[in-house]
Amino acid sequence: VICTLLPLDVRTINFQFTRLLRIVRVLRIARLAKVMHFQESKLAYSLLTSVWHNVVPTFFLAMITIYTLALVIVAFEVEYLLSDPEPNVERRLQTHWGS
Repeated sequence: VICTLLPLDVRTINFQFTRLLRIVRVLRIARLAKVMHFQESKLAYSLLTSVWHNVVPTFFLAMITIYTLALVIVAFEVEYLLSDPEPNVERRLQTHWGS
């Protein structure tokens, strides 16, 4: 029913959608709890839980750390520029950073 509602005019989108349906059908992710006797389902479930518990939190921690450090660097830069810096420092900032 959902397939008929989607506008699949482009062949590549149709091909990708067919491939996704085939992967879901082979791994039986929709009924994963009932099909745990297949080794492929156990492997897929193990990989998905491993990614969810390990990779996703690490990625978010890295993004938060980078964002925090960028805010600290920008705050120091703005504070320094507002305190009337030396002319050669301003010139170096303009040549290297374009600000």
